[in-house]
Amino acid sequence: MVIIFLFMLTIGILEVIFPKRMLMLGNKRELKKEEEPSELFINITRVGGVILIIIAITFAFGAFT
Repeated sequence: MVIIFLFMLTIGILEVIFPKRMLMLGNKRELKKEEEPSELFINITRVGGVILIIIAITFAFGAFT
């Protein structure tokens, strides 16, 4: 249970702090070297990170109480 909580929390924090890098890890299409992901995709990745952090905290609260 602790490992699941820490994994979800770590991925969520990484998505909030490094959205471009986390987006490129899960991106199936290849971008050209000079091409950057759009701000929309970066913001969606950040929102996903925040949601993942909330889910991790909710999971921890439910599992450990």
